[in-house]
Amino acid sequence: MDNSSRSRKVKDHCPRSQFSSPTKYRRSSAGTPQPSCWSTGEEDCEDEARGTPLNSLLESMHNICLETPKCKTAVSSIHNQQNAQGGEDSRSSLKSCSGLRKRSFRPQTPTKSVVLKGQESSDGADWSDVNDPVTVVTFSQDEDCVTSSLKKGKYDDSPPALEYTLACDFINTSTRPQQHGFIDTHCHLDRLYAKLAYKGTFAAFRNLYHSTFPVEFEGCIADFCNPRHIIRDRLWEDLLREEKVWGAFGCHPHFARNYTVAHERAILDAMRHPKAIAFGEMGLDYSHRCPTEILKQKQVFERQLRLAVSMRKPLVIHCRNADEDLFEIMKRLVPRDYKIHRHCFTNSYDVIEPFLEEFPNLSVGLTALVSYSHAVQTKEAVKRIPLDRIVVETDAPYFLHRQVSETLCAYSHPGLALCTVKEIASLKAMKLSTVLSALRQNTTGLYGV
Repeated sequence: MDNSSRSRKVKDHCPRSQFSSPTKYRRSSAGTPQPSCWSTGEEDCEDEARGTPLNSLLESMHNICLETPKCKTAVSSIHNQQNAQGGEDSRSSLKSCSGLRKRSFRPQTPTKSVVLKGQESSDGADWSDVNDPVTVVTFSQDEDCVTSSLKKGKYDDSPPALEYTLACDFINTSTRPQQHGFIDTHCHLDRLYAKLAYKGTFAAFRNLYHSTFPVEFEGCIADFCNPRHIIRDRLWEDLLREEKVWGAFGCHPHFARNYTVAHERAILDAMRHPKAIAFGEMGLDYSHRCPTEILKQKQVFERQLRLAVSMRKPLVIHCRNADEDLFEIMKRLVPRDYKIHRHCFTNSYDVIEPFLEEFPNLSVGLTALVSYSHAVQTKEAVKRIPLDRIVVETDAPYFLHRQVSETLCAYSHPGLALCTVKEIASLKAMKLSTVLSALRQNTTGLYGV
């Protein structure tokens, strides 16, 4: 294959029109979702590109650049400079032109990762059956150097996906040195395992989904909030034996209707474990999804608050459509300087402001919901909540980030918390390293890990 032919095939992977509307898809005759600008021969091009050595792919990408008039002018200027300076490495010459090449690929929103095959489209169509490896393009305001790499898909035996990404991209987990780490402060590993029908260790799980567990991942706090499962499954005991896993135990308001003395005893027994670092999640839920009557919710919530405060354990608070009642109960039963994690905040700043003022050690947990287009109020709240009052969480297996394809993982998992950190940094117009460092300090201050 000559360079011009190879260039066209690589170019098909990354057409400019996809970045302006990355979630618009069409169905092929076989039923597989494809970007509307793909040609009918895309699969052949993709297979051929996968079989091409990485150096050849890089050379082809540069050839794309050299075909444009601006780059031809730039390369001519570079060659003239080389002749004047006694010559220079040709590879450096091509790299010098990467800035011009980058302009033809830069999306309109420069700090976001654009996944060309996503979970769902802007019109709500479900693309959950997408099985193709995902193509990811990530740009940063701080870096101009672009590299490409081959990245494996969801399973070890799947063909690698072609990824164009920044050299400083935090999703690239291969050889990048770690600078700042993060901990997923709230996830449900038991539910994640159940949804994936996974049976194994968390270490094996991280290895299975290694492409989405970045080197910055330092652990997660697994929340067990169904007392019946705490008694019956005992999965929590196996998880807490592992590195990078801590636990929180309580009764979610959805399960409060069945709360018994035996359930309470099981929670207290689990809280004796040295890696049990928080009490909850617990709280109030007045949405139509909660089957527990309000009076019963309040009774169980107040009982758990008293137990947690007596044990001096941080609180993990769930609240949905019940902020006024929750605030009144917490003011009455929780010391003002107590450590509190307001889990999975999804509302406006006006809702969280009274809690921030009343409880100076309260932290707000943010999930990948901040990446959803409809979460306008929450995004505005993120801009106003002080950075030192925020912790990151996935609430896995829920809230899969909108720019993470289900081909990488069908559900959210702790390693994907970094995507939410990126979103927070973007909303606050701050450097990713600054936000990572601050959130890690906040996690240590709240949970001591």
